[in-house]
Amino acid sequence: MLLMGPRIVSQQLGEREPGSSGRRPTMVRFRAKDRRIFIAALHRKWFVKLAEIIGAPELAEDPRFASHRSQAEHADELIMAIEAKLALRPAAEWERLFVEA
Repeated sequence: MLLMGPRIVSQQLGEREPGSSGRRPTMVRFRAKDRRIFIAALHRKWFVKLAEIIGAPELAEDPRFASHRSQAEHADELIMAIEAKLALRPAAEWERLFVEA
């Protein structure tokens, strides 16, 4: 139920078109260098911190990724951009950096 919260709120607000609440490209099992790693950067401040940690602060400034709706509309592009950075290090290294943050 907790994970469905954003979808329920979006529907209550009348945001029913595809892409407005369906895809969450900041809650994915991303590919790192050696294996997949689950990341859930659902809130804006978490997404900004994720972009900073992976060395891609420009993602947080990109208008395509400025809101949940625009992230969903450009989900494949965002996932590819994040995975490009994560592919540079093993998952355990990323996990350590995320926990420290």
